Amino acid sequence: MRCPNCENEMIQGNVQVRSTAADFLAVGFSSQHLFFDFGDKYYTVLHSGQKGLGHYCPGCSYTIIQKIEPLTNVDPVTGVVTEYDDK
Repeated sequence: MRCPNCENEMIQGNVQVRSTAADFLAVGFSSQHLFFDFGDKYYTVLHSGQKGLGHYCPGCSYTIIQKIEPLTNVDPVTGVVTEYDDK
């Protein structure tokens, strides 16, 4: 796959949100999510520990993430999970 930004060949792999051992020692247990924000809306792209398919460009760092499971929302304050409805 070619990078849409710079036309270099992209590397295919997996993407995942996770904590490191140093994060755990410094902050303790926390659930992390990857959010996509636009305007006053946000969508959860990946939940903590969830994997997605990805492509990474070593030339310009452009990254494409393809979520494997249906898109959901997680309220960053309350933690309430709802299914995304694009209608």
